[in-house]
Amino acid sequence: MPVDSYFIQYKFILPESVSHSSYSYQKLFRALYGYTQAVNKSSGKNYKYHRQGVLSSYPYLRAGKNCVIIAPDAFQNLISFFKTGRNPAHKWEVKGNWKAVYYMDEKAIPEQ
Repeated sequence: MPVDSYFIQYKFILPESVSHSSYSYQKLFRALYGYTQAVNKSSGKNYKYHRQGVLSSYPYLRAGKNCVIIAPDAFQNLISFFKTGRNPAHKWEVKGNWKAVYYMDEKAIPEQ
């Protein structure tokens, strides 16, 4: 039986002064998907911490570059992130000088 889901294709629009290789650009994707932070101490100990992203609590499929297939209950959190920038990975005081545009389509994905 197919599972209802949403296909989201998005694009971040940043000022021309921000390059795609900059940390500011990378922070957007870290905030969206989450990331693993590696901490290497001078004592030789290594620690890894997973930092949650907006989609970390939901099942999702990355269908391609800047494309994601999400469950319907994840949609509101994703759109809220696109509008406000609020996310669990970074405690931003202000959203910043970026915006996101997106296209949404409903999909039925076969269960595995």
